[in-house]
Amino acid sequence: IDRSRRGEISRSSSLSRSMVPLNQQNNLLCGVAPSCLAVIHTLRGGGEMLPVDAFLNAVDLFGTGVFAFSGALTAGKKGMDIMGMMIIATITAVGGGTVRDVLLGSISSDLPVFWIGFPIYLEICVVVSLLTYLLWPSLEERFGWKDSAFPICFSDAFGLAAFAVLGTKKAVDLQVAPILWVVSGLMTATFGGITRDVLCLQRPRIMYPDRTMYAAPPVLGSILYALLTSSSTIPTQVAACLSFITTFSARLWSFNNPRRLPHWKTGSDG
Repeated sequence: IDRSRRGEISRSSSLSRSMVPLNQQNNLLCGVAPSCLAVIHTLRGGGEMLPVDAFLNAVDLFGTGVFAFSGALTAGKKGMDIMGMMIIATITAVGGGTVRDVLLGSISSDLPVFWIGFPIYLEICVVVSLLTYLLWPSLEERFGWKDSAFPICFSDAFGLAAFAVLGTKKAVDLQVAPILWVVSGLMTATFGGITRDVLCLQRPRIMYPDRTMYAAPPVLGSILYALLTSSSTIPTQVAACLSFITTFSARLWSFNNPRRLPHWKTGSDG
């Protein structure tokens, strides 16, 4: 082929590539380097990877492990086998984000369920379930460890805050009504736990006043994020950081705190 013909083919190939939509180009690139999506996009929340997003995503993965541990432990204590522990652990860890993505997916057909695009979430759930099954009985017997110990509750609060902020951010990015921003943050942070409790035949903890406040902190953080992002003068990263700190601090404050949300007095209140 002569030089002019080769130049013509090269220009044609470049033009063809430029006509491919950007998201398809990213997917093609990620077929060669699968990790690039993790650099371009956040995991559970979507959007560009900025410093605060990177921190939230790291905490998100950590929180996934903590939530998976909670689910596996609850299932194990209810007498389920290893498969049941894996299922309940996965539901606890990714159930809230799944419900959110399914509902928001009716608005944007380009929005996949996050763990399908990033199976690392499922891998974390499986590994944590296996480790819980193998190690927790011995740790509990030998060292007297409890799932209500402060380090575990502290870690849970860390993940809860990240889930709430990332869930709220995803709804904001889709430009849905502001009230749905708060709903999205609450769903992401708590619906996995609700499903776990229902499947394990116990009262959902966030709906009853006999346990410390759990739903109020993510609601508070989501509302703050919604208010801050409504102001054009406050950067999104600052809003995310402040909302995370607020959710995390509120959850820490609720530990061993007798305050509860308003409720009717019943015989079960003692």
